[in-house]
Amino acid sequence: MSEDEDKEGEEGEKEKDAKMEKKDAKMEKKDDEKDIDPLMDEILLDVDCLVQNDPRLDHTQTLEEILNESDILDLENSFREEPGGTPRKAYAMPPGGIDSDIGETLSVTSLGSRGTRSSQHNKDTGRGLGSIFRHVILKGVSAQMTSAADRVNTGHPTCMAATTMIGIGTQSGHVLVFDSNQVIKWFLTGTELREQYGAVSCLAFSVDSTRLLAGFARGQVIEYDMMTGKLLRDIQDVHPQGSAVVHLRYSEENNSAFLADSGGSVFELSLTRGIRGPTASCRCIFSGSRGEVCTMEPLRVSRQPDHPLAMFSILALATISKIIIITVKPRLKVLMTTALTGDAASLPLVCWQFVVIQNQFANKTSDPVLTFARGNKIYFYQISVNLSNKILFIPLQTIQLGYNLLSVSWMNSRCLGLLDQNEQFHLVDVRTKETLETVDLTKAEIVYQAQFFKGLANGGNVSAAFSLAGEMAVYGSNTVFTNQILVLGKKTFHALILRTWSERLDHLVKDNKFIEALQLGFEMFEDPGKSLVGLRGSTDRKRAHITLRLMGILKKFLDLSLTKNFPEEGGMATLTKYFNDIVPPCISICIKLNKAEFLFDRVWNTFQQDPFSCAVFLENLEPYILSDQLDVIPTSILQRFVDHYEKREKFQELEACITHLSVMCLDIHQIMLVCERHCLYDAIIYIHNNAILDYISPTEKMLEELRKAQETGDPLTQQQIDVGNKLLVYISCCLAGRAYPFGNIPQDRVKQVKYDIYSTITLLHSRTIKSEGSEPPYPHLHTLLFFNTQAFLNVLSIAFDEAEYRTELGKSQKQRLVDILLQVMVKDESPFSPTEIGFLFTFLARQISQGDSCLSISRDLFTSVLGVLAAPNESAHREEREDALLEMLGAGGRDLFNPGELQRACQAVGFYRVLKQIYLEQENYPKVLSCIIKDTLRRNQSFTFIKSVFTESKFSEENRKEVEQEILSSFLDLFHTDVKKTGTVVFQFIPQTVPEVLEKVRGEPEYPEFLSNLLELYELAEPGSPRRRMEDVFRVELFEEYIEILCQSSHQSVLQYVKSKENYRSEVVMSLFEKYNNLEGRVYLLETENRFQDGFNLLQEQLENKIQSFVSQYDPDAELRIVEINTCLLGVIQFCQRVSGRLEEEERDSLWTTLLDTLGKHLENMSNPEPWREMIRHVISSMLGHVGHKKVVSLVLSNPTSSSGKWSDLKQMLMELTETFRYEQQLMESGIEILEKERTDRLKRLVRLRTRAVYSGSLNCPVCGDKLSSRVRSVVFTCRHAFHVECADRCGGVTLSDSGEQVWTCSVCNPSPGGQDTGKRVVVTGGGTVNIVEDETLMKSVKSWSRFHQPTNYIQGIDNNHEQEGFMHTDKFALKLKPTRTNSAADS
Repeated sequence: MSEDEDKEGEEGEKEKDAKMEKKDAKMEKKDDEKDIDPLMDEILLDVDCLVQNDPRLDHTQTLEEILNESDILDLENSFREEPGGTPRKAYAMPPGGIDSDIGETLSVTSLGSRGTRSSQHNKDTGRGLGSIFRHVILKGVSAQMTSAADRVNTGHPTCMAATTMIGIGTQSGHVLVFDSNQVIKWFLTGTELREQYGAVSCLAFSVDSTRLLAGFARGQVIEYDMMTGKLLRDIQDVHPQGSAVVHLRYSEENNSAFLADSGGSVFELSLTRGIRGPTASCRCIFSGSRGEVCTMEPLRVSRQPDHPLAMFSILALATISKIIIITVKPRLKVLMTTALTGDAASLPLVCWQFVVIQNQFANKTSDPVLTFARGNKIYFYQISVNLSNKILFIPLQTIQLGYNLLSVSWMNSRCLGLLDQNEQFHLVDVRTKETLETVDLTKAEIVYQAQFFKGLANGGNVSAAFSLAGEMAVYGSNTVFTNQILVLGKKTFHALILRTWSERLDHLVKDNKFIEALQLGFEMFEDPGKSLVGLRGSTDRKRAHITLRLMGILKKFLDLSLTKNFPEEGGMATLTKYFNDIVPPCISICIKLNKAEFLFDRVWNTFQQDPFSCAVFLENLEPYILSDQLDVIPTSILQRFVDHYEKREKFQELEACITHLSVMCLDIHQIMLVCERHCLYDAIIYIHNNAILDYISPTEKMLEELRKAQETGDPLTQQQIDVGNKLLVYISCCLAGRAYPFGNIPQDRVKQVKYDIYSTITLLHSRTIKSEGSEPPYPHLHTLLFFNTQAFLNVLSIAFDEAEYRTELGKSQKQRLVDILLQVMVKDESPFSPTEIGFLFTFLARQISQGDSCLSISRDLFTSVLGVLAAPNESAHREEREDALLEMLGAGGRDLFNPGELQRACQAVGFYRVLKQIYLEQENYPKVLSCIIKDTLRRNQSFTFIKSVFTESKFSEENRKEVEQEILSSFLDLFHTDVKKTGTVVFQFIPQTVPEVLEKVRGEPEYPEFLSNLLELYELAEPGSPRRRMEDVFRVELFEEYIEILCQSSHQSVLQYVKSKENYRSEVVMSLFEKYNNLEGRVYLLETENRFQDGFNLLQEQLENKIQSFVSQYDPDAELRIVEINTCLLGVIQFCQRVSGRLEEEERDSLWTTLLDTLGKHLENMSNPEPWREMIRHVISSMLGHVGHKKVVSLVLSNPTSSSGKWSDLKQMLMELTETFRYEQQLMESGIEILEKERTDRLKRLVRLRTRAVYSGSLNCPVCGDKLSSRVRSVVFTCRHAFHVECADRCGGVTLSDSGEQVWTCSVCNPSPGGQDTGKRVVVTGGGTVNIVEDETLMKSVKSWSRFHQPTNYIQGIDNNHEQEGFMHTDKFALKLKPTRTNSAADS
């Protein structure tokens, strides 16, 4: 492009911008005089014209701006060429056509298209920001569709297609075509076609809307001319009959189309006109045998002829499990395949969308994005062409949803329209993955095409998977154009239209929702590409129009806020709530849109009229001031702001706000009076520093106030302490070159500020002195040091790190200040305490430790430093003084001290860390350990030091011996520090001292824990280790001593310990249990010694004593005593159950009988026998399984409870016996059955393994080398080696066993003669037959298998004698007793 053309283009742009500015100014001037809608309509019309003349080339857009554009789809589908060459909008229903017939049209939710929203219309927005969709019903289409069904019997609708016309197919084979005014244009097909072809299954308009293809349920296809309504061609012989046509799509040319049927195949139709008229041919481009195609979608690039993909005809196919992208032209080729998973009851979905993308080289390209989905996942792929003309598929992102999908369509380049299986339509922002709005379409009764996917008209000749997936097919029930979607219902035809950004704002304004409108408008301002319809141009231009519209809404809202919307009644609370609701949004939108002038003009003038609204307005300025969004306020308003906050006593908030405002808008006189009146020193400092450039006056003012407070001698108040702290922070900031309370001092003033503050604090006399002698020398330093010595010295330490103090002048100033500090604080009769003087020397030590050679301090002074820091009478701040001394020593200060004096001073005051460093250098490790132990705050570190001494190689054995002696001498200190760690140290490093240390700590409260830890470590030691072989130290007496300690503390814990250990003598522990009356322990030991009767006697004696005590005396807590007896009885029962298996039958019966008699003999003496009967029943039920049933019955009948109780009690006992027997019998039978089945399964497996054929890995005999054939007998082993029988015999492969049987052995695997049998072998005879040689194991298995399934009567299998001894006969059943154990069985 030439320079002249560039200049002309720039001049043209300037003229356009000048016209736009004039028009904007003119319209803004008229904004207050008339409604804003005509203004915005005219502006948007002008913007549209501007963008159409030069789209996307006005300026260089970023990638984010391009992706945020919402009108990319308009470039592809917005304009179409009529046959006469007149461009026309490609909406399915142009706005004029729809609106001309809507009138009072109601949506599914009974709402006017321009009326209020229903509660179920918008589900997911939930923010009250207005509905994005305008949901209408096309009454003309709906009424004529219903009328045709009633009058002509067309049946209910089955599918639809739409461009500039709407085509609707019906169940009876008719096609209704409507024009853009909802007037029926063509009524196609007739009775004869209806009977032959069945229902219309799919429709497709050509790109120019001049032709219509109709597919039918029985496989036929018909093409119509939409200009004349005539039939162009009836395609019967091209597509095979018997499969329903489920998809039809024209390519970009009218003479080519694609067809998909219910068999899963895809065909290319060539629609040509020959000499004999219209003809058609068909080519199968994908067979359903390779995977059934459910849907397809061609990529149309004709409106971008310069795109590299324009030379290709690309078709996306979606099968049940794959996505396949192919090129049909110039040649058939597969470009990409990818797996597609999802719910088996959901169909795959495919659609295309062109997106303008800017690459890394700032080049803009328009590439298509392939979108496919199934179930609840959506995938996005970018299709581009590289420099080698290779088509690439680049994955972009995946969206996971919470619902399964029926339909996926692009509403525009930013938003997707999703229809889920609950018939909810979702508008989703692709970039943010946010659901913008959800519309309920359940009442629309969407038409499903399931009958065609099931092949009902053709006898159901479809696969089960295809039929299941097509249960909820809606491919032909909805179609999307730019910013609108058409939905076909059974009786109605719906349109969901995205409102323009202006309509959405109008929708809220008309509902008097101004706050929501302002909030929505600001969201549009922040993200202009987010679902904004009707707003074009660059991002800045979009924001300019949104700002203009929001200002108009705000003006209207302000006019109504104190008039029409003002509360008619209510008190102070009502007004406060009302203004708290309306004022903050007005302030927020003005500040966010950078309209501060409007805020302090129109908004302030509106709300200052009412005192409540004025107060709310002023208080809502605070957060924006503190966040630095508002730093300039008109002085008149700021004066009102200060007065209001002073009256409300919000002094801290006022002080914070003043420090964030520009001094140019402050009323200095008013603010200084308020600040001095209420001691707002932050504000005072801010005004002095920034308005007057004075850094000295606030310092002297605060020093004066602090000095007066100190002169009174009273403790400082909190306010005075706050002043002192602010003064220290202010001095620190100034000396460091930073502004107070935040920010930085301008560079040209930093040096002067530092000098001013340094000079002020080091003045010999204050500037306001009235007479000599009224103040000490250097009064300001005195004041600061008296307030907080440590904090002030820290401030100086930070200041000395600045670069100015590294120069010669700075070093001299530092030395001067140190000399002054020494002069002020170190003198006779010093007013400062030793602690404060210690802070000074700590400060000096730190300066010296940092290697500051400029400070000149005499050696005698360091001696004084040591005397002050190590003063034995000064206990306060000992840690800080020791830290200071350590820092001095670490920086080389040890040369300044006498070593002997240093050590003595540290020992006197207890500076153990310093002593530790000294002894470490002397390698006096016992002293090191002693210092660590004496340092109570760090005594725990002693265990780490001991471990290092005994484990690290740098320590000698002599060192370890010395440390061992120190451990023993200070053992009690270590013991009381941590018992567990002390035990670990002793066991790991000095186990030979265990007896000695035990004697030291025996009698201490922690002794049991220490002993337990030692014994546990001994038992956890690995067997054979040196620690484990110390039997002479860890003798059995040590364990018994620990058991005795446990006996004194808890019977239960000692019993658990005895059960888990074996390192004790039973007789000793038994005596301990007797001594401490531990009955449970005695019983356990008797049980381990198999003295079951003695153990039972102890428990039975205890139970008898409790019962005798209960019977002999009256106890008011009888219930509690019965619970105790019941608990004791439970212990006896558990003991009997444990030992019954190890006793003879006579002994076992004796135990249970004795227990039962113990309870039964006291039953007659009980006033309330019921608890005792319950105990007896418990004993009897516990006996079952341990005592024979006959014996149990005899005991039951002989027991006093049977004669004195009720028959029901006896009956219950007998029933329990019966149930127990039946359970045992069933258990035995089930167990035998399971074992038999398992044995049989294993036999089957063995038979299969032994009868399985084997094969040879080679065709030659390894002995002779000849080939193996059926003419010569051969043998094959399971190891896959094969031989001739004679060869195997010659090489020793056949031997005789002791019984005379042949034993076959593979000579390759077992070369030694007489090897073991390798198992099964197959002998191939010379006649070609195969004999399977079975061994004895196999024969037995076959016989056992043959006996399977024979019924077995386990009751009859018991011999009669045993039955007579072990069964108790009744009329209904035979009760079998548990067989007695013999000695041999018990031994086994």
